[in-house]
Amino acid sequence: MESKDYEIILNSMPETGIYVIRQDNHSLLYFNKRVQTVSPEIRLGMTCHEVWAGSCINCPLLTIEGRQEGRSLSYNATFGGVVDMVATRMLWKDAIPAFVVSVTPRIESSGYTYRKILRLDLGRNRYDVLKFDAGAWLNQRGTEDLAGEFEKLAGSGMVHPDDVERFRDFTDISHLQNALHSGKSVLTCIYRRLHEEEFRWYLVEVVRAFDYSEDNQTAMFCVKDVHDTMREGLEREGDNVRSRDALLAVGERSFGIYAVNLENGATDIIRVEGHTPGEELLLPPLWDTYLHSRIMERLHPAYREAFLAKFSTEGLIQARDAGEQESELLCQWEIGGSYRYISVTAHLNSEHGNPEYALLAMENMDEQMRKELAHSKHDMQIAAILKSRFTMMTTVNLENGQCERIRLDGAARMQDAQVGDYSYYTQLLIPQLYPEDALNYGHLLSLEHLQEKAAVTEHYAEEICQYRIKGNPPRWLEQHIIYSRQNGRMVVNILGHDITDEKSREDQRHRAMQDRAYIISSLSSLFFSTYYIDLERDTFRAVTKLGKGGDVLGSEVNCTAALEVYAENFIHPDDREDYLKVMNIPNLMQNLRWWQPYVSATYRKLPQEPDDDTAAPQWVRATVVLAQIGGNDMPKTAVYVAQDITETLQRQQLK
Repeated sequence: MESKDYEIILNSMPETGIYVIRQDNHSLLYFNKRVQTVSPEIRLGMTCHEVWAGSCINCPLLTIEGRQEGRSLSYNATFGGVVDMVATRMLWKDAIPAFVVSVTPRIESSGYTYRKILRLDLGRNRYDVLKFDAGAWLNQRGTEDLAGEFEKLAGSGMVHPDDVERFRDFTDISHLQNALHSGKSVLTCIYRRLHEEEFRWYLVEVVRAFDYSEDNQTAMFCVKDVHDTMREGLEREGDNVRSRDALLAVGERSFGIYAVNLENGATDIIRVEGHTPGEELLLPPLWDTYLHSRIMERLHPAYREAFLAKFSTEGLIQARDAGEQESELLCQWEIGGSYRYISVTAHLNSEHGNPEYALLAMENMDEQMRKELAHSKHDMQIAAILKSRFTMMTTVNLENGQCERIRLDGAARMQDAQVGDYSYYTQLLIPQLYPEDALNYGHLLSLEHLQEKAAVTEHYAEEICQYRIKGNPPRWLEQHIIYSRQNGRMVVNILGHDITDEKSREDQRHRAMQDRAYIISSLSSLFFSTYYIDLERDTFRAVTKLGKGGDVLGSEVNCTAALEVYAENFIHPDDREDYLKVMNIPNLMQNLRWWQPYVSATYRKLPQEPDDDTAAPQWVRATVVLAQIGGNDMPKTAVYVAQDITETLQRQQLK
């Protein structure tokens, strides 16, 4: 891109002034069309402080130090009042160290209409005067005691007695710091100050610097006379007290405020988009015309009909005539290209004998509403979980014994809830229960027990009651009694569901375990030693142990180590090697398959008395039988059995 193209771009910025100065002497190297327009006397080579005398006090170069960029909030009447200034280091024509400075007016400020503008340094409790009016209450050169100046004004009698407390609270340094630290860009306060011989309404806007931080607590304090704007609709001390109070109540939190004359349909525009209008209109617009041209297009289409019904001139008159003090609507308003939740409230004045005015206030409620919607979504998620597991929820009022029973199935509706005496519902079921279950049911679910348990529960507790309803087969139910403290009050919810299928599966598992136990017991009667081997974990668990072997092996041990210990202590030396060739985990893993379900080894046991050479040997056959297979037909578990075969061998020898 050519340099002339860049210049065209810079000159096309109608509000932002851009100029370049040398780093060493601040002489001008370049300025765009906007700068030349507001300062016709400017010439290349002049220094910036020659062109804009008195502007150095807020220059961003004062705080740039060694950084690439410096920022400041300043007042410059030439550029339209309160401006953001940004200075950035650069090399002009790749050779001269320089700063490029941009001056951009604040959209929210109308500098030409402000009577007074101060540059506040809240961190150092001081201020500088950028613009002041005749009869200013402050030191025109600035002071190191900002808090003292505010207090001096509050106690001087110049602030209306009804507004002194509010003014003090607003100008408290800690309040300003906390509010600006929270991210608010503009703070507002409306109050009355004595001017010549009358109290006039003034609007204060404190505008936060965009580089505001703990180390740079800079803000602009701007004061504007709004007395004439409010004169007809809002400054009626006797007849219009409600409008005045409503304005004071909503003034700081509402981004739109309109005073509507219900007699002639005209409106005074007090605030738009969070700021006082910069231009005063010769004639106040008609409210219905303004509503259709400026407001309806910003509303979400779903709310336009309701908004018109409530807040058109006709709708406001109907609400006033019906004796309503306020008319409210929660709707969505387009802000920054997306819809946000706002609350619109019309404050009506009929009870004060001055029914011709209504004060309309718009407040941004988006953050609060989205938190509530997130909470509601969480509640819906919890409800979905409850519905997926439970079929009935009973909420018990421990104070009066009443309850609300709600079915949680998909077809249930809130209006189908049953409300009645909790004890009645509880006692109604007892005759249908098996006697052995009725006692536990009557105890855990009695109102007296719920009250006693709730009294000793600090935060949360849960009890479970299972019982059978007579039938063939019987029907199993389970109740979860949940005690939880919410907002300092104990809440008891009972969640119930049918567990008949679970109980049936549980009975089947129990019978299977009994059958397995019977098989194991039968095997144990046939063999003097029986073990379950977990081939994957290389462990086994003894089922039956007799003699010294049981004492050595214990209840659950490493299989390889145990076999070696057993062989060393109980198998004849001549048979140990052959035994361990068969009885080891690698061999079992390699040879046990569904088509070869067992392996065995025969050995002689050592005599109980090692020195007795005359004792006949005791012969044992050890067999490992495949019990469970896994992937690729690999064995997972097996049963190890040992049987004394001495008598069998002796009979064979006799034959």
